[in-house]
Amino acid sequence: MMNAISLRGLGKSYAKEQGGLRRLREIVAGRPISPDQQIEVLKEIDLDIPMGQVVGIIGRNGAGKSTLLKVVAGMVPHTAGSMEVSGRVAALLELGSGFHPEMTGRENVYLAASLAGLKRDEIDEKYESIVTFSGIQEFIDRPVKTYSSGMMVRLAFSVATSVDPDILIIDEALSVGDGIFSRKSFERIMEFKEKKKTILFCSHSLFQIEALCDRVVWIDGGKVQLVDEPKLVTAEYNEFLSKTGVLADKVLPDEREEIVLEEKDSNKLALISAVEIFIDGKPGVELNAVSSISSLEVLVNFFSKSGIPIPTVAMTITDPNGQIVTSAGTLDDGWDLTIDSQGNGIVRIMFDQLPLLKGRYIINIFLLCEKGVHFYDVLYSAASFSVVQTGMAVGFCVIPHGWSNI
Repeated sequence: MMNAISLRGLGKSYAKEQGGLRRLREIVAGRPISPDQQIEVLKEIDLDIPMGQVVGIIGRNGAGKSTLLKVVAGMVPHTAGSMEVSGRVAALLELGSGFHPEMTGRENVYLAASLAGLKRDEIDEKYESIVTFSGIQEFIDRPVKTYSSGMMVRLAFSVATSVDPDILIIDEALSVGDGIFSRKSFERIMEFKEKKKTILFCSHSLFQIEALCDRVVWIDGGKVQLVDEPKLVTAEYNEFLSKTGVLADKVLPDEREEIVLEEKDSNKLALISAVEIFIDGKPGVELNAVSSISSLEVLVNFFSKSGIPIPTVAMTITDPNGQIVTSAGTLDDGWDLTIDSQGNGIVRIMFDQLPLLKGRYIINIFLLCEKGVHFYDVLYSAASFSVVQTGMAVGFCVIPHGWSNI
């Protein structure tokens, strides 16, 4: 299999901040920046990415992920080693940052597309579809400085994904914007995957990494730590994070305390309209349970606009630090949701004889697309409950077991 990207001993260093007069003397004298005045962000990266693969890039903040993507995209030069990239590259990095604020949207489309390698006649051919996809037709001849951040993102995304790239580079976000455009952008990226385009996908969401990628690259300290199948790499990465006291996909409280039904009129395609939690039939948001005796029931009400496939629902139970204890989802369990003629749906999940051991736990609810990858809505800290126990067992849960004398 041919490689779309080959990196050998790739390195990237930046000069440390220093006095302007001192730096000016170095430039005039023609002296290179000394090693002690450089910050090495990438160090001896050896990596082959075959054509047609979706490769995830994971690592802590500051590990060098974004720098690596910018180097591969040609946005910044490498300072050591070699790089070979085969084909046209489109990068979804800092969307809109390359637009000129004084130029109109139309002018920026032609500028951005030409920088991506398209000729004038090719841009002419694609122009209408680019603008139509962005959904900002009435603003296209206004200066970009008058655009909202959302409009800027829509246009930048549309240009980047309309140049028919062989390699697509995505930093952090699978889709951009809200509502209809968010779904459209997600579907376009999925089309690239189905067409066997090479995709580099950087994300802190290990869930999405595992769901989408063929291989995963873990970077730490500017070096490649591991390259392998998604489940193997994410498992190693999670173990590493647990030792350093950092959590992947840490669950933080949502600023919303409740979701009102009036949000149906927003531009979201689907949303969580209500969540109810019951312990032993008693409702509440701060409940108590008895380990291996109490039952837990979660009732999720959701709304889905017409014209899209029926969503899926998932939930996680975490400890107060955000460590996921367990999860469940309708897609994984093969449970098909239904909605009424107004787009409303209800689903219930039950846990009998709750096996969790003593401690406080938090419930988070997720409304996802039919493929279980794109997030329509999330309700963090939907409720919490505390578990008490009679025995001396330790850990998160009791696993069914038995004893015998042999």
